[in-house]
Amino acid sequence: MQATAAPQVDPGDESLAAVPFAGLAGVHPDLADWLATPRLAQAWADAIVDGWLAAEAAGGIDAAAPFTVLDLAPGEGRLCASLLPRVQARLAALGRGHWQVDYRDDDHVAAPGANPVVWLAAGALGQPLPALFGVHYERTLRGELLATPGDAPHRYTLRCDWQPLDAAVLGVLPGDYLAHVNSAGFSVPLATLARLDALAEASAGRFLLLAVDYGVVEARDVRLGALHPPAEFTVGSDRLPLNLHAIACRQQAQGATVRASQQHTAGAVMYLAWCDVAHDGTALADLLAERLAGCGPDAHAATLDAAEHLPPRLALLQTSEHDPEVCGRLLPALLEASPEDAVARSAWRNALRGVAAQPMLLDGPFQYELARAAWRLGDLALARHQLTWLRTEWPEHPDVCHLLAEVEIAAGHGELAPPLLRQALAAHPDHEALQALLAQCESRATARAALSWCPAALPRDGELTLEPLGPEHADALFPQYRDPQIGVMTRLPDFDTPGAMADWLGEAAASNRHGYAVLHADGGAIGVVSAAWHDGAAYLHFWLGADWQGHGLAARAVQLALCAMPDGAQLYTSVYRDNHRSRRVLDRVGFTPLDCRAAAPDDGLIFMRWPAGGDVAGLARLLRGLESPIVLAGDME
Repeated sequence: MQATAAPQVDPGDESLAAVPFAGLAGVHPDLADWLATPRLAQAWADAIVDGWLAAEAAGGIDAAAPFTVLDLAPGEGRLCASLLPRVQARLAALGRGHWQVDYRDDDHVAAPGANPVVWLAAGALGQPLPALFGVHYERTLRGELLATPGDAPHRYTLRCDWQPLDAAVLGVLPGDYLAHVNSAGFSVPLATLARLDALAEASAGRFLLLAVDYGVVEARDVRLGALHPPAEFTVGSDRLPLNLHAIACRQQAQGATVRASQQHTAGAVMYLAWCDVAHDGTALADLLAERLAGCGPDAHAATLDAAEHLPPRLALLQTSEHDPEVCGRLLPALLEASPEDAVARSAWRNALRGVAAQPMLLDGPFQYELARAAWRLGDLALARHQLTWLRTEWPEHPDVCHLLAEVEIAAGHGELAPPLLRQALAAHPDHEALQALLAQCESRATARAALSWCPAALPRDGELTLEPLGPEHADALFPQYRDPQIGVMTRLPDFDTPGAMADWLGEAAASNRHGYAVLHADGGAIGVVSAAWHDGAAYLHFWLGADWQGHGLAARAVQLALCAMPDGAQLYTSVYRDNHRSRRVLDRVGFTPLDCRAAAPDDGLIFMRWPAGGDVAGLARLLRGLESPIVLAGDME
């Protein structure tokens, strides 16, 4: 085996002198957090619980003792934050929530032998730097890797300084490389092997190792030189391949059942080792390995590529376990063409909430785009949550303040918008969008103050607010009006587009109708309560959107409207005999039936009054004054 030739270096330029590679800065310091995707965390969480359940079935569990999980590369804590809640949730769902999970970032096992100990190694097994060995026909060698600075930052040219080594030293290493290798260099992670040996002893020979790393698992690839150091290396992005073959040989010799899967030489390896004297682990290892095979970095990379180049597919986000990185690739297309179908919008809202629940989200720009998507999909709660957090980082950011102001306006808390906008304008006085939205807020406040029937303080009950109904509510109300029974039961027209609804709302606002939009703090405009007035009496209509029915909100909205009615007002309404839900709402808020009926074709209506002082004559006068097509039987004036 020939040593790699050293590059020509000017002896007088000390900055280009070769240095031991082991002395360079740590390689890929954030690898553990990068590998800890939500999908991997879910797969490992399931594998951990399944391993413990298998041990329980074999009588090898002490439920009173800790169930130790050792994180061998904790990084910034992303794996722990994502995996531990999943483990605890699954245990609770299986009736084993009392099992005490002891998640640690050291190598301490509290109760050796009581329960199988889990070792997690996301990019951990290649640190510290493995030892370098070589076989060149009859010669056995030990190598030192030297690095010379290259022509780019953190870029190095590598060469090996080979020295003779007693064959007996190589012969005791796992892998039996003297028998398999003719001429190749290869690394052996001696420090990692020593650590795993110590962990096996501390775990009393009962453990489940779950690892993901980049390296080699087949003796064939070692023989073909897959572990030979590369000629060039970039610190912080490149990584020396790990000899997982040697680790597997050592653990199999200790009685562990090992499974590893890899899609290409020196690529990502999903590795597990199960060792438990209580029972044979072959079937369990096969099952877990099959589940884990598609959850590693290669599958993650394929998902990212699909997310970036295909139309936004909800299934990609769901199968990635709501990975923020996958979401980030999907957001541009989702924002460009948000789904109009109500079921699809709801599914996307749920998926984005799953993304927001992930620990250690991406940077501020991603969170802003996530808030924009939530806003487009009508999830005001998620949009508000993200934007409120962003304001702690960027309190005067114009885009953040503008969008948060829009969210609060849509939620019925328009009074919160002007202070936000003014604060942002103080730092960005020429920002046109901020100026325009502030002017719109002021114009709406002026118009509302001019409405004699609207109280100065908007009717509000918890998350519900009523505000004067207008064309500006059409975009939010239109998808809620998709239930055809709403129009049938309320005798309102059909609308083909949000624009058509906006036109009708504009005409209604200029008539004798006093209408309120029902605004939900988390969903925006979700329904309508309106009253058509004539001579001190009014005919009440109300409806709630298809996505918000059945939660008791209609009665609360109607009650708010009744509390805002002028003193002495007499209200009437009607409900079809088979509209049982609306009848329950009216009963609940105090409407009582009138002893009358309508002439055909409206003879299926039940008429009601509020308060109890109204009478049939008053109802008849109101219907005539409103020029309603409804005529009471016997009233043919």
